[in-house]
Amino acid sequence: MPRKSNKFRFKKNATIGAPAAEEDAFFLEKCFVDTGDLEVLRDCENPKRLIIGRTGAGKTALLMRLQETEEHVITVSPFNLSVEFVSNSNVIRFFSELGVKLDLFYKLLWRHVFTVEILREKYAIHSRADQQRFWQSLPDIFKRDKRKKEALDYLKKHGESFFKETEERVKEATRKTESDLRASISGVLPNIDFSVGSARKLSDEQKVEVCHRGQEVVNQVKVRDLNEMFNLLTEGILTDKQQKFYVVIDGLDEHWIDDSIRFHLIRALIDTIREFQKVRTVKIVACLRTDLIERVFRYTRASGLQEEKMKGLYLHLHWTREELIQLVNQRVQYLVRDAFTNSEVTCLDILPVSKKSPTAFIDYEMPQKPGPPL
Repeated sequence: MPRKSNKFRFKKNATIGAPAAEEDAFFLEKCFVDTGDLEVLRDCENPKRLIIGRTGAGKTALLMRLQETEEHVITVSPFNLSVEFVSNSNVIRFFSELGVKLDLFYKLLWRHVFTVEILREKYAIHSRADQQRFWQSLPDIFKRDKRKKEALDYLKKHGESFFKETEERVKEATRKTESDLRASISGVLPNIDFSVGSARKLSDEQKVEVCHRGQEVVNQVKVRDLNEMFNLLTEGILTDKQQKFYVVIDGLDEHWIDDSIRFHLIRALIDTIREFQKVRTVKIVACLRTDLIERVFRYTRASGLQEEKMKGLYLHLHWTREELIQLVNQRVQYLVRDAFTNSEVTCLDILPVSKKSPTAFIDYEMPQKPGPPL
């Protein structure tokens, strides 16, 4: 097919997109290419919840599109979790260096964050008056069900503190765990120094004893109450199949916390996302670079998490040659129509003609990169 004779004079800084999805909103809204991945994310029954792909594959763009198409989408940023407070805790670092596994504690943090955020969205809790209205509405709903009443008792026990800002709740939970860990070894090492490197100064016998006592504290973290809250979400609150809630988490690839803790937090996040599949009207979605998730499993393998059991959660982002051409064509057409003409324009109309072939762009065979392991 002969090329059009239209000629366009583009402005110096004309562009058909930006490297980062956050800066590409102008084209992303008008030129989104649906490869079928969006429908997978919107389906709460579909187990795929971890968007896996290389840098630039479109992970963030997919989340942004989900936010545009669904009513109840909650954004959780790792930068707003005050996890630096956890990372900077000398007590947490001390016991971690001695081999105490804190994964249960990290899971508790994630589960609480998600529970609170979903309740806030469901009941539009934005003020103290909203909280009071929420408390008053619950007893009539659950007073006849023993299990749900136990969950209600959990809410009442925490009172207004349950709905504190996420950052403050993370700090509160960390302080409580610090206190319990300190108390566990007060009789063995009453004058222990928790400064950086102090764990290495202990004798082998002391290390074994401190590690044992610390692990007992972590293993006794009471998740029963929060389990009851989880049951409440599943059986009593989020039962309307027409009302779906999405929690999206991006930015895990960035350096938001020291890697020694970041990998364990992400490992706990993945485990928590898997558990939340029981809540049929909620879908928690997180973005992870291919290399990052490989490092997470390699670094936390001793924690007992088996990668094979998690692969059902993976949504691998792949682009075919035809989809990439469609993407470029839509963006070129939108740019040219906006500035020059109402006629349909493709990349063939603006790219230079190849001496070998007038359709060199289409004829070009893109090199195939190996995909992620199955």
